Amino acid sequence: MVGRVLSAIVLSFTVAGAAQAGAIDAIYDDQELAAAQSSYTRGFHNIYDRDITPVLTAEERARFAKAPLSVERSVADREPFGFFSMPDRVVISAASLKFLFDITLAERWLDLTGHDIGSVRDYLTMLRFWDAGRGRPPQPLAALCIPPESTMPPKVGEMSDEIFNDAGLFVLMHEYGHVLYRHRANLDVPPEESRANEEAADRFALDIFARLGGPPAGVAWFFYIATNLLEFRTDAGSVAQQSSLAARTHPVSPERLQAVARNIAVQADAYAKAFKTGSQASALALAQQILQLSYMLADPSVQRFTIQIGRTVSPVDLAPRPKGRNLSAPCDGRVASALPYDGTLRGTFHAGGIDTNLDMVLKQDGGNVSGAFGYGNGIGRMTGQAQDAKLTYRWTLGAESGAGVIAAQAGSYRGNWGYGTAATGGGTFELAKAP
Repeated sequence: MVGRVLSAIVLSFTVAGAAQAGAIDAIYDDQELAAAQSSYTRGFHNIYDRDITPVLTAEERARFAKAPLSVERSVADREPFGFFSMPDRVVISAASLKFLFDITLAERWLDLTGHDIGSVRDYLTMLRFWDAGRGRPPQPLAALCIPPESTMPPKVGEMSDEIFNDAGLFVLMHEYGHVLYRHRANLDVPPEESRANEEAADRFALDIFARLGGPPAGVAWFFYIATNLLEFRTDAGSVAQQSSLAARTHPVSPERLQAVARNIAVQADAYAKAFKTGSQASALALAQQILQLSYMLADPSVQRFTIQIGRTVSPVDLAPRPKGRNLSAPCDGRVASALPYDGTLRGTFHAGGIDTNLDMVLKQDGGNVSGAFGYGNGIGRMTGQAQDAKLTYRWTLGAESGAGVIAAQAGSYRGNWGYGTAATGGGTFELAKAP
């Protein structure tokens, strides 16, 4: 629909080295953003002139001509969602666009090569709790150990292009929706007006997709990124959460997601011709994905779960892992030794009558053992002492801690764990060494 102009330009970027430490605003350095700014400016103007202008009304064209697009290198304190509108211009951050594309490329490569895409969620939630004292956050592709794009199957790039183009178009036309309706900034209006403004701008952006006859496939992905990076909190529905939503330029709430889903469903026929016959993809399926995301955002238990992941995951935990698994060895090139507690162990964790996948990545140096474990509720740390085939260890996961024992025999590992000083009582597990 919109074509490959924007994404083809994106793919020509070269990545420079880190220039400074800082928070999310500093993920990319100025040198690479300068190249991104120039390329995105050309790409967006080409798309606007070639594809968008023909489907606008005379009133819309006149209104938008008074608010030209400005692509900035970055927008301080708003990354990686540096998108906003003013009466006389629309601003989009090159740093935000590059982040969106990198995350999209990572997700597509992981999925299409048989890896679990949960590591993308882990990276996003990790950034939410990133302390500037830790230095500069790692860039998405480096953190997730994604290989050079030139080595990827063509399908990965093609699908990334499509998703990114849709997400970029949605962002652009959402901002022009604010211009069209002359919305005031969210900080200047009551929360209920802010939410209504966001929903109106979303409707306008989705209407542009309907006029173009193409599905807004990247919209669900855009909201998935925004939700995991910004929105999960344990006080869902509280006054504090509503105040937080009202204080940001692009608040994402369950109500907003539900409105987006409804609008996509209502216009399903306008998008239908863009979906391949017999494909599982459809406008209604897309609406359902967004609706499910709204339910997750409204569920405090899901939010607590996600927050624990963000607070316990480190860059070393983000290596590509098999689908359905929680952890893999760091992609630092280290080869595990033949020692029993050196390498990756995978198996099943039993607690409370529930079986869950459990993964451990351990390093053994003499009798000293250290490492990490994951069973889908964040990444825990463990240290211990190995003697013969037995490992006695201590573990921590967030605010919880305890002890445990693992015994190795004939290539298999059986273990127990408990809370506090107890090494039993919490659950049991069976593991085996894995590549």
